[in-house]
Amino acid sequence: MNWYKMSQVGESKPIWQTTKEDFAGPYPKLRDLGEGEKYSEEDFGPHNEWRKKERAYNSQMQKAVAEGKISPEEAEKMGARFEMRKEKLKPLPSILYHTTTSKDKVISEGLKTREELSMSFGAGLGGGTSETISFTTDINIAINIKRAILEAKNVSSGDLDIPKMIEMARKGDGAKKPWIKEVLDYYRNQDSEYDKERIVENGIPMQIQLLMNKEIRNSFFFLKGDEEKLKSEGWYHDPEDDSPHIIRRKLSNEEYVDRVFSFFKVWSAYREKFGGPEDPLFFTSDVLGLSKIPNDQIAVLEFKAKPGSVGYQEMALGEWRTWSGSSVEFVRIVA
Repeated sequence: MNWYKMSQVGESKPIWQTTKEDFAGPYPKLRDLGEGEKYSEEDFGPHNEWRKKERAYNSQMQKAVAEGKISPEEAEKMGARFEMRKEKLKPLPSILYHTTTSKDKVISEGLKTREELSMSFGAGLGGGTSETISFTTDINIAINIKRAILEAKNVSSGDLDIPKMIEMARKGDGAKKPWIKEVLDYYRNQDSEYDKERIVENGIPMQIQLLMNKEIRNSFFFLKGDEEKLKSEGWYHDPEDDSPHIIRRKLSNEEYVDRVFSFFKVWSAYREKFGGPEDPLFFTSDVLGLSKIPNDQIAVLEFKAKPGSVGYQEMALGEWRTWSGSSVEFVRIVA
C-alpha cells in the first residue's frame, strides 16, 4: 500500500501540512470488557492498522524534514515523532560522499533508503536504519569503504577464501606485522576443552578446520526418535569421535558463505589493529547478494546538499544520515 499517496489530502495538501490525526484518524480505543471476557485479535485490528498509518506518517514527515519542507519543531506540533532527538538535527554539510553498490541506478534515479527499496538487508556495509541514507564528509573514508566492499565481494564469491586469509595473516600482508595469532586465538578460545586437547592441523582451531571442510559439528543427547529426524536433516556421527553424541553435517552454500564472511569480519578487525586499512564494519549485509554485484557498480559518488536539507551526525567514519535522497544532488563519480 502506498501510504505516501494516501497522505496527499485532495492532492493540494501534502504530508507536511497534514496532522497525524487527519492522516491516521483518532487513536482507536479498545472496547470495555464484560466479566470474564478477553480481548481477541479482532479487537486489536483497528489499533494495529492505526499503528501502521502512524509509522507511515512519521516516515514521510521525516523525509519532509530532511528536505527542509518543514522544521522539526513544526513537524512535532503536527504529531510526528522522530527516531532520535530533534536537537541532533543539523543542516547537512555542503559536500557529502556516498559509497554505493548501484552506481548507474543511483545516478539515474537518485538515492533511496532500504525501506523505499523494500530491502531488509543491503549489499553494502549494512548498519544504520532502513529509513536513512548514510554519507561521509571524508573522501578517504568513502574510498576505503569502496575498497572494503570490493574485498568483501571477493570473500562472498569465494575468490578470497579462508586459506588465503590465513596465509595473508601469517605473512602480515596488508598490515605492519602478522596478525594470525590473534585470529586463531579468537577461535581457539571458542573451542571446547575437548577440542583444545586434540591435535589440529597447522595449529588451526577445530571451528576453522570444520568450516574449511564446509561442515558443522554439534553435541546432541538423543531422545527416542531423534536419530531418524537428524539423519533426514543431514546429520551423521562424527567419524573422528567415539562418542555417539557428537554429530556433523555439511553446511548449505548459504550457511557456508555466511560463516566465512563472519571469519572475514574478525580477520579484518585484527588486520586494522596491526596497522592494516581501517575496518569499516559490516553489519546486516546481504552476503550472497554482494557476490553478484558487478565491480563497476561499486563506486564513490559526490553529492551536494540542497538548501534547507538536514540530517544528523554519527560518531563513526565521519558519518551523516538523512531520511531522503531528495535532500542531496548528484555531483560526480569520485572513484
